[in-house]
Amino acid sequence: MSLDATRWAWTAPVESCPQRTILLSLADRAGEDHKAWPSIKRLEVDTKCDRKTIMKVLERLQEINLIRFTEETRGNGVKVYQLVGVRGREDDLTSTKKGTSTKIGTSTKNGTSTSTKIGTATSTKNGTQNLSIESTNESTNIYKGKFNFANALVSQGADQKLISEYMEVRKAKKAVNSETAFKSLISEQQKSGLTLNQVLEHCVVNSWKGFKAEWIKNQSTVHGQQNKPSRWDEIQELIAKEEAGYEQYGF
Repeated sequence: MSLDATRWAWTAPVESCPQRTILLSLADRAGEDHKAWPSIKRLEVDTKCDRKTIMKVLERLQEINLIRFTEETRGNGVKVYQLVGVRGREDDLTSTKKGTSTKIGTSTKNGTSTSTKIGTATSTKNGTQNLSIESTNESTNIYKGKFNFANALVSQGADQKLISEYMEVRKAKKAVNSETAFKSLISEQQKSGLTLNQVLEHCVVNSWKGFKAEWIKNQSTVHGQQNKPSRWDEIQELIAKEEAGYEQYGF
């Protein structure tokens, strides 16, 4: 029995139910060369069709080029027929109709194999494909493209309102919200000794799309004084006092 022949028989362009059942019976008994020689009596048992119908169907299947008589006979003069147009699974993999197949069997039929321009995709007899290094790199780049600057700030404990205001500044300044820019911001924040919220507040007030620790030091030198607590820190302190039970505090 040939699985390729049976699969083909199920999809062959027959014209009637008897044609389908007789073609399936032939395919069920076909070898690797797609030849079969069941007797008429055997076909009667398989298909439940009468002898006259079977003879008529065999003739018609030859006319529409689905089978051909090989001029061979077996046993008691039983004709040998060959199925016409059977395609194997390997043929499907190497077919140029798939658009990107190669001589080594690469195919995009399952949507996972690679095109020949990469040059490293291969296919085995069972149809498995190996992804190239370039494909892996493309997947990595897609992942990196999903980095979210605002979410990264949230993960560092920054205040949501300050984040929104800072992102508006970056948008107005046409800043690139990349992972590299975020890491640079955090690095400079740590150098400055300020909290992330203090840094964001400075950026919002001064319309800075980025931040450098030395900018804060320069401001302190110009004004001849040390950094004072930011308005944000004052508010946080007042809230803490209120929660502790203080009823009087000044602004």
